[in-house]
Amino acid sequence: MLQPAGVGARLGQGQQWQSWKHVGRRRAPIACQFRQALRDVTALAVAIVVLFVVVLPDTLPGAALAPPAPAHRPEAPPQSKTSTTSQASATVVASKRRTKVDEASLDFFASCIGGLEVVLESELRDLGVKRVRRISRGVFFSGSARSGCRALIALRTATSVDEILGVIERPLADRDDMVSFVQRVRPWDRTISNSETLLVECKGSPNHLPAGLRQTQLTAMSTQKAITDVCLEKTGARPNIESQEPDWMLRMVFHRDGAQLSRRWTGRQGGHRRGYREDVVIHKAALRETTAAGVLLLAGLRAGENISFLDPMCGSGTLALEAAMIAANIPPGLLRAALSKSQTQAVPIQWRGLLQEELAAARSEVHVPRGLDIRGSDANPSALSLARRCLAAIEGVVPEIRGKVTLEAQSAGDATPPSRRTRVRRLICCNPPWGVRLGKGEADPEDEDADSGPPAEESWRELADLLRRHKGDAWVLTPNPDLAKGLPLQQKAVHKVDGGPRDTPSKGAFGLQWIGYGNPTPRGV
Repeated sequence: MLQPAGVGARLGQGQQWQSWKHVGRRRAPIACQFRQALRDVTALAVAIVVLFVVVLPDTLPGAALAPPAPAHRPEAPPQSKTSTTSQASATVVASKRRTKVDEASLDFFASCIGGLEVVLESELRDLGVKRVRRISRGVFFSGSARSGCRALIALRTATSVDEILGVIERPLADRDDMVSFVQRVRPWDRTISNSETLLVECKGSPNHLPAGLRQTQLTAMSTQKAITDVCLEKTGARPNIESQEPDWMLRMVFHRDGAQLSRRWTGRQGGHRRGYREDVVIHKAALRETTAAGVLLLAGLRAGENISFLDPMCGSGTLALEAAMIAANIPPGLLRAALSKSQTQAVPIQWRGLLQEELAAARSEVHVPRGLDIRGSDANPSALSLARRCLAAIEGVVPEIRGKVTLEAQSAGDATPPSRRTRVRRLICCNPPWGVRLGKGEADPEDEDADSGPPAEESWRELADLLRRHKGDAWVLTPNPDLAKGLPLQQKAVHKVDGGPRDTPSKGAFGLQWIGYGNPTPRGV
């Protein structure tokens, strides 16, 4: 039955209205749930804030480290057992930090000959020392007592290692002014015990000193008296004065702008002594160990290197022995500790345990390369005998070096050039005769044949013949570069260092030239 169009229209509209009515009923509960969830999240957030801001700071173990806020807690609450433990832990940490600061507060000065300052600075940086300042003939550095012990053991070019005790940055007026400065440096009665010995040395140009301090020996005695007077007044006893191996080797250095008082960790003998010459009387013309090590480092020698090395005019063997020590990573302090008492005696007693630890670590790092070949030769049998005695002393401390160093009695003209093996650096280094004969009384009294070798001109001719047969680098030390003009290799580098005859206008300052020929830096051949 057909219905009127209006009725159908009204029915359809009614059904549509009923449909939207149900949809509205379904959406109303969803909106309510959303609003309720929003309120719950807000309440949860507030609870979390209250928990972390109010509750937890009072109950966490670290709460005792933070002081209470005066506005809210005028009186500190009773500390729990946990808080007490936390405070104790904090005290231990602070104590450890103070210990580290105390160790890092030491200031040092390492001296060297002129021309080797860059080498000495590089050595210190290789040891991990950060605060380094290079000046003429020395390097200032700061670090812990362990750093000082490492420097004392490992530095090859340092003639001394001094701990700086006090500095005055104005010129001293007179002796009383100096005494006042020395007595203010340390509480000496609590620093030097009555069982320890003392010695003071003074150094300075007369131009930098007042009239009453220009006699350095009397000034040193006044410095000693200033220290011992304090000990006598406070303890009733004076420390003894020891001239050979004192426990306290003090050094007062005067300069234009003031003075510096230091304690010499290397002792009175100095850092240039290795110990292998301890019982050997060396000719006065022999090269110092620190100079030999410094020029070898300038030539590019490094630890662990497979090298075929020759010194055809080795004399008492300084260059050859120092080359072996560098290549095998044998630190000078290791030999001094075993062959001489001066090193350990001069180190502060509170750091001698650290020194022994560092010596053990240095001994474990000695490594002799498999391809190491060090040779020295000389026409003078007496000088060569001294070299063999020095080598035997080193082998007694480091047996691994046996068989790696050979000393032969022959002239430079008869010497065999370094080996041409592959992957081995070939190097000739020597200190030929200077053409200056030592005066009477300056030679070694036990070395009658010290100057019995060939004349200087003949030695240089033999060296030129050897270099013509040599395929590698060569370095020559001489105070007279004119003598080296006849050498057949091309000159590549020149370094000036202190040394040479003292009767020159420079008094030996930068009087030696270390001349490199061929390839002055290692090529890894």
